[in-house]
Amino acid sequence: MIQEETITTNHKSPQPISGKLGATIIGPTNPTREAENPDTLVPPRVDHGTMANLRWSFADSHMHLSEGGWGRQTTARELPSAPEVAGVNMRLTPGGIREMHWHTAAEWAYMLKGFARITAIDQDGRTFQDDVAEGDLWFFPAGIPHSIQGLEPDGCEFLLVFDDGNFSEEATFLLSDWLAHTPKEVLAKNFGVPKSAFDRIPEKDLWIFQAPVPGPLAADRVAGAGPAPNTFSHRMLAQEPIRMNGGTVRITDSSVFKASKTFLNPRSSRSWLVMMVTSAGAWPPTLGIRDPVTTTSAAAASLSEGFSGISWACGVVVSETDNSAKQFATRPFLIFIFSIL
Repeated sequence: MIQEETITTNHKSPQPISGKLGATIIGPTNPTREAENPDTLVPPRVDHGTMANLRWSFADSHMHLSEGGWGRQTTARELPSAPEVAGVNMRLTPGGIREMHWHTAAEWAYMLKGFARITAIDQDGRTFQDDVAEGDLWFFPAGIPHSIQGLEPDGCEFLLVFDDGNFSEEATFLLSDWLAHTPKEVLAKNFGVPKSAFDRIPEKDLWIFQAPVPGPLAADRVAGAGPAPNTFSHRMLAQEPIRMNGGTVRITDSSVFKASKTFLNPRSSRSWLVMMVTSAGAWPPTLGIRDPVTTTSAAAASLSEGFSGISWACGVVVSETDNSAKQFATRPFLIFIFSIL
C-alpha cells in the first residue's frame, strides 16, 4: 500500500510553477533571493539552452570599509561574462578622500548621488580640479594621478568603470604607499626639505581617509605647470537627449567628451560607448530597477534576468515593468556600456 503524502506549502513564497509546468519547492529554499529575480525562478517560455551567468549584485560584493567611506567592486572574478569591464561602487563622506592614486586601467565614473571634488595631474604636470554632482561623468586615462573628495552636505556615491575586467581596487598605486616605502632621505633630497618633514607620513596606505571639508573650488586650485587643456569631467545631463516613443537616450563618446580617448573613437581599435536611457540597461548595474533583460546568443540560447553583463555579439531585449514606475517619481534610467572591438 502506498501512503499518499500531503504537501503543505507557503503560498507567499515564490514557486517555480508556470501553468501546468513545474512544482513547488519542498526542500531548502531562499525565498528572499528567489523573489529578487523571479525570471530565474520561473523563466519565460522563450528562454532556451544554457548561457553563462550574466548578472551580479553589488550587494554580494565584499565591502571595504575605511574612515571616510567605503568601496565594493565587481570584476571578471565575480562576473566572468564581462571580461573587459570591471566596476567599483564607492561612497565618500563629506571631507572623505579617495587618496591620490593611479592605475593601469582607464577610469570612467558616473555620479549617483551627492557632490564631489575631483583633482588630477596630467602627464605634463598640468592640474585639473572640478566639482561634480549627480549625473556628471569623469574620465581619467591610465596612469593619470587623481583623487576624489566628498563635499557637503552628504558627501557622494558614484560608480567607477574600468576597461580591464581583472582590475582590482586593492591593487591601485597609492601615493601614501609609495611614500611609506621610499627612504626618507630620498624624499628629502627630491623635495628639497629636511628629512624631518616626513616624520609624520603614514606608515601604510590610507586608500580612503577622513579630512576636513574643503573650501571653495577656486581656493583649492593649484597652478602647477598650468591648467590641463582638456577637462576630465562632463555634464552628461546637460546633453540634449534623443527622444523616441519608448523613452530618451543620451550618448556620451569622445566627440563630446574629448578626454575620454578609450571611449567611442573611430580611430581606436578598442573603444567604449556610454548611453543613458530612461527605461532599460545592462552592465553596469541597474540603478534600483529590476526590469527583465533577455539575452540571446549565437547558439540560440536565451536567458532572462533582472540585469546583466552582456557578452559581445549577443542580442538584447529590455522591457520596463510596472514595478519600475512604482519606485520612481519620474521614469527610471539605466546606463549601457558597450565594448566595441
